[in-house]
Amino acid sequence: MKFAAKMEKFLERGKEEGMVRVSVRMSRAMYAQLVQQKFQAPKCYPMPRRAVDRKGFLEAELGMKIACGFEMMHQMRKRAGSKGKGSTWEVFKKSLENSAYFKGSFLARRSIASLWKMQNKYYRKSATFSRTRH
Repeated sequence: MKFAAKMEKFLERGKEEGMVRVSVRMSRAMYAQLVQQKFQAPKCYPMPRRAVDRKGFLEAELGMKIACGFEMMHQMRKRAGSKGKGSTWEVFKKSLENSAYFKGSFLARRSIASLWKMQNKYYRKSATFSRTRH
C-alpha cells in the first residue's frame, strides 16, 4: 500500500496527469473481485468527484485499482531486484545447486561464501536480472 501512495512509476506527474479511457480484458471473476475490493485512492491520484459523474467515477475507480496494483508489483520487483534477490535469483541459485556447482571440491565455508558472492555479482550483470528491474 505504501508504494501505491506515491505512484512514482505509473503516475509520475501526480494530479496533473491526464486520464485516458482504455478497454481492459479480464475474466468476470476478476472484474467482480476488483469492483468489490474497497480501496481508498491515493491522494496524488486524480479522481473525479462521485457526485458530478457517477459513471465516470466508477470507471476511474476501476482504473485506479489496476494502476495501483501495477505500481505495487513494479515497486516490489524493483526492491527485490535492487537487493539482487527475488524469484529469478532463487531459480538461478537452485540451478547452481542442482548442477553440483559446489560438489567435488573440498572448500571451506568461507570459500563457498565467496563463490556465492561471485555468482550473485555475475547474476546482477546478467540479462535476467536487468529484465526484472524494469
